[in-house]
Amino acid sequence: MKILYIITKANWGGAQKYVYSLATAASAGGHDVVVAYGLPAQAGEEGTLVAKLETAGVRTTPLPGLTRDVGLLREWQAFWLLRSMLRNE
Repeated sequence: MKILYIITKANWGGAQKYVYSLATAASAGGHDVVVAYGLPAQAGEEGTLVAKLETAGVRTTPLPGLTRDVGLLREWQAFWLLRSMLRNE
């Protein structure tokens, strides 16, 4: 089974810990897992979640435009990138 988890921030906190636990458990169970995450405000800072997932062997992919702050252009960009990702996966 293919599983896609999507999270807006890749820092290490409450929601990210749950995504990490779910993604690593599903991956260990033999599922094809991908975690998509929003890019941080400052370029080059992917976040602790990405590093931990990559160490655990879980695929990650950035989604530019996916942020917690609402912005029509960013939301539109994130929608099309997400749509493309779902079709490709």
